[in-house]
Amino acid sequence: MARTYRCPALPTAPQPIDRLCVFWYSLIAIVCIVDARVLPEPMLQICFFAGSAVFFLVLPKLLNSRGRRTQIFARAAIFCLLIPITFEMVGRAVPHVSPDARDSWLKRADVAVFGGDPTRWTGEREAFPWATELLQLVYASFYFLSPVLAIRLFYLKKIEAIANTMLVVVAGFLISYLGYFLVPGRSPYHLYNYPFEFRGLFATPLLRDAIQKAESTRFDAFPSGHCEVTWLVAACAWRHDRRIFYIFFLPVAVLLPISTIYLRYHFGVDLLAAVPFALTVWFLCNRLDPSRGASPP
Repeated sequence: MARTYRCPALPTAPQPIDRLCVFWYSLIAIVCIVDARVLPEPMLQICFFAGSAVFFLVLPKLLNSRGRRTQIFARAAIFCLLIPITFEMVGRAVPHVSPDARDSWLKRADVAVFGGDPTRWTGEREAFPWATELLQLVYASFYFLSPVLAIRLFYLKKIEAIANTMLVVVAGFLISYLGYFLVPGRSPYHLYNYPFEFRGLFATPLLRDAIQKAESTRFDAFPSGHCEVTWLVAACAWRHDRRIFYIFFLPVAVLLPISTIYLRYHFGVDLLAAVPFALTVWFLCNRLDPSRGASPP
């Protein structure tokens, strides 16, 4: 009788995104432990960040018996839930870990670089409501960019490209959150009185109100995470699918930075800071994932 052999199960190795998350959440947990006396909910924040680090240590073993596609989709579902919670928990910690707001730094930097306040370049009235509407829609599209690219890559059956994009996007979010600790600053529209409020045509007031309620974190101006992550998603689209890059992501990558200034969400220097943050993430992820999500032949 012929003997049958089974291939031994390969040892489960942490994925680059797991290693990144273990390091980042451990780092923030240490920061919270050091500053526990000033945090309003120290045990909640320490347990969240430390628990997340432990979770990503054991996640590879939890997914050991699953196929590669299932592992990627499971991680994607986890991050869809975890990144907004992380944003909220960082927002609770920043005002206490870094209690001295740096709004004045950002304002002075804008004057030094741009010769004034770019958010006031719109003048004394809303001259182009249609431009307001367009730019507000572009700004709101940020929340859908990653899912749109993921759906497109799934349609093209580029599963490893989804994993690479997920690594880049998650790294972009997490590294931008470090900037909130280093230079805590609020958006200009939270700080200053302007001669008018943007009304747009139809959707602008509803979108501005929804975004303000959804983003309860206030010290999140530096760097501009909207710009950084948008550019990173666009770069992933350029790498994995040039067609959708030119049709959709390139126009958004150009218009969204304009919208952040025009609509007073960010200082000008917030956008400039997003450039080195994005480049750091891009090169770091290329080192962590040498395959760069290339689809198998």
